[in-house]
Amino acid sequence: MRWSGLSVMVSLCGGLGCASGELDKAPVEDWDSEHFGDLELDGQQADAPRLLEATIYRSGTTCFLNAVYSDPQGPADVRRGTVRAVDTATGEEHWVDDLFVCVDDECVGSFDDRHPEYSEAPCNRVDALELRGFVFDKSGIHSNELIIEQI
Repeated sequence: MRWSGLSVMVSLCGGLGCASGELDKAPVEDWDSEHFGDLELDGQQADAPRLLEATIYRSGTTCFLNAVYSDPQGPADVRRGTVRAVDTATGEEHWVDDLFVCVDDECVGSFDDRHPEYSEAPCNRVDALELRGFVFDKSGIHSNELIIEQI
């Protein structure tokens, strides 16, 4: 069993007492998934990227997207991300597209009202839409999905 080493360590530390009186509390992101298997955090794999924030702003007929992410394997493990346009009144998904290009913990992207693909959910309707974003790592593991906040 993969957890046996951890179980023994916890038992020994708990039974014999630790010098500080409690276990070291290393952040879960620092845990090595090779030793702990596919530990899940909030329904995500421990080695999955994490979308931390995402924003959108409009300039003329173009919407510009920004996002910040982290990845346990480092920033180079994530290269792209997806945006979904969902109607807030009906819940209907209007379009999905890999709009984020990601480098060094940040993603950027844009879409324009004049492009036919986005005509059902154009940039000038971002108040009536909920844009949601997530990123993928090189292994195809996706991050959590965030609502993209309008600024």
